Amino acid sequence: MKLNWGTGIAIFIGLFIITMVGMVFKAGQQSHELVTTDYYAKELDFQHLLEKEKLTSTIGIGPNKLIAKIASEKGKPNGLLIIKPNQVKKFLELFDIEDLSGIGPKTAEKLRIIGINKIKELKKLLKTKLKDMFGVVGETIYERARGIDETPVTSEEIIKSIGKEHTFDRDTRDPEIIFKTFEEIIKDVY
Repeated sequence: MKLNWGTGIAIFIGLFIITMVGMVFKAGQQSHELVTTDYYAKELDFQHLLEKEKLTSTIGIGPNKLIAKIASEKGKPNGLLIIKPNQVKKFLELFDIEDLSGIGPKTAEKLRIIGINKIKELKKLLKTKLKDMFGVVGETIYERARGIDETPVTSEEIIKSIGKEHTFDRDTRDPEIIFKTFEEIIKDVY
């Protein structure tokens, strides 16, 4: 089955977006489909990654950034969860309201006071009620409860930190070895 969901899909690995795929792109006059779900499902070897790199990896794929992120969270640990557009409604309904991006503890507390605990219950509130309770954010909550998210998926993420590590062959307290290694790491990172 080809991923060709109109405007595209979002893929999350962990909580990091890696790319936007699924759109048909033009190369000269030819159109090309970028990926297929079957290809990804067959090519991913989570156990190998865990054994070789000591890393777990979870991938969430959905019709937008919101759904891909939630799929990534719910697919843990070490899983691939693909949510198609026609599955979004059922996928979201049973989750707690705090699973929805934009609803933190304070917002959730206000919703719980009026008996709203699940996204399915949240969807029953009118947009005007949510806007009265939370202002402009209420409109966003209304849309996200329905799986609507127009947040653009970009590969131009702001780098928040850069790191490098080194494991010595043997434990050492030799300052010359430690500082030499430290300088090499700084050169690599900087």
